[in-house]
Order: sequence, then structure tokens, then C-alpha cells
Amino acid sequence: MVSPKVPPAKLLDTAVTPKEARTPEPPPSPPPARSWTRIWIFIAIALFAAGIVGVGADYWFRDESSPPVRPISVLKPIRQALPTPPSAPLEVSADSLHVSAIVLGRIPLAVVNGKQLAEGDWLELRASDGVAALHVVKIEDGAVHFGYGGHIIYAKFDSNVSDKPAR
Repeated sequence: MVSPKVPPAKLLDTAVTPKEARTPEPPPSPPPARSWTRIWIFIAIALFAAGIVGVGADYWFRDESSPPVRPISVLKPIRQALPTPPSAPLEVSADSLHVSAIVLGRIPLAVVNGKQLAEGDWLELRASDGVAALHVVKIEDGAVHFGYGGHIIYAKFDSNVSDKPAR
């Protein structure tokens, strides 16, 4: 069988342009460079906001029953060495402890034998037999609890004690 010869289809010049006439597409432009100033401003604002949130959370969740944090300059100086009790404990009774004042507050204080004491402080009692070191365990309304020799000594508030400090 013989196929008839068909001339090839002719394309319009407007539909196809020669390779030389075509312009290549420009490559995509990179994103604009970010300014370092803007980045640092964003970081500063984020840190400031985090600080505000932290302070607010600290205030909101603070336990009111805990004692306040005091600056170091307000604290009592730390003793170099705590008094050491003698090998044989001396006989100490509540009669040798004269509580002249008790102040209850966030930090309870008491004046015993003319010395201001807080919970955790030590009181030295001097006797002819030696020195006894008493540890202030608790201060409550009307009494101060001292620890000595494995025992607790209760010294009650005495309103008849003179204001002269003990020597």
C-alpha cells in the first residue's frame, strides 16, 4: 500500500520564536537580607518579656509562710566557732534563764538573760563549773525552748525581770 504524501504542517511564526529570540527567565531572587538590628531588638524584647513573666510567677507562687530573703548586710555576722559544750554537761535549769521579752513575727525574737536571740542561735551560760551552750530551738508565745544535752528546757516569759542586762 502506498501512503499519500502529506506535506508537513506549517507553524505560524507568532507561535514559535527562534531560540535566539527567547530570553531566559531570571533566577528567583533571594529573600531580602534581615537587618541584624531588627534581630537584636526582637531578642531584647523576648528576654524582657521572659523577665517580666518570671518576676510575676515568683510573686504569684511565693509561699507567704516562708521567711523573707534578707540582704547579706542585714544578717548577723557568722561566728567563727560555735561554743562547744564540755564533756560532762552542766546542770542547767529553767531557773537560770530569764526571758524578759518575746516578739512574734516573721522572725520570732526573744531577749533571754539580756541577749537578743532568734531561733537557731546559741546562748552561753557561764557557771562556776564551766560554760553551757544552749541552742534556741523554738520561740513561741510565752516561752522559749532551748536544747541542751539531748533535753529540751522550757524557759517561760517572766514579766517581773528587770531591764538590766545580765553580766
